[in-house]
Amino acid sequence: HRPPAPLERLAWGESNAVIIANSFYGAMTNREGGPIALAAALTGYIYHAGLQVMDNRVVEKEIVLDQSIGEELYGALGLWIGENITGIPLIRKHRLSIYDAKIVLAASAASGSHGLIVLENITPQNTYRISDKVEKISVDVKDLRKYRGTPPSVGEEVLFYIGCPHLHPSEFMFIYKYLEKQEHVNKYDFLL
Repeated sequence: HRPPAPLERLAWGESNAVIIANSFYGAMTNREGGPIALAAALTGYIYHAGLQVMDNRVVEKEIVLDQSIGEELYGALGLWIGENITGIPLIRKHRLSIYDAKIVLAASAASGSHGLIVLENITPQNTYRISDKVEKISVDVKDLRKYRGTPPSVGEEVLFYIGCPHLHPSEFMFIYKYLEKQEHVNKYDFLL
């Protein structure tokens, strides 16, 4: 199994998978329903529309992040983007690690309809275009306030999900080993 190649045409259906394929790998896929994805798998063809067309992969908005936005706010940032930004945005001049990018992308796809967010120095070049007229939108900590929860208390039960498809096996093992070392976590309480 290999990751998608830049400009490779796919028919993927899960929102988090689609935005990772487009933004991270530079592949070309829309958010497909099951029947279309199955038909594409059987025939080897997919329709030519949406993010399958280079003319539809045009950045029209640039998200300018305040330097006070750190990794603890990347999930909130993704939720904010999903709810407040239409079209294809670009996040420029903010150092996102690969792991941070996954958090922003998954949250924005879950809270909005994004299939592509261009991330400077991550999204492969030549898999999108930048419009001549780009609207700059500033985001700071105050904008993200409503998207932040309160941290759990020690001993409080927490439910979270991981995967689909951007969780690398090494990342899963890191989480497993971390939880295994925690005294207040029963390692049999999470599903493998």
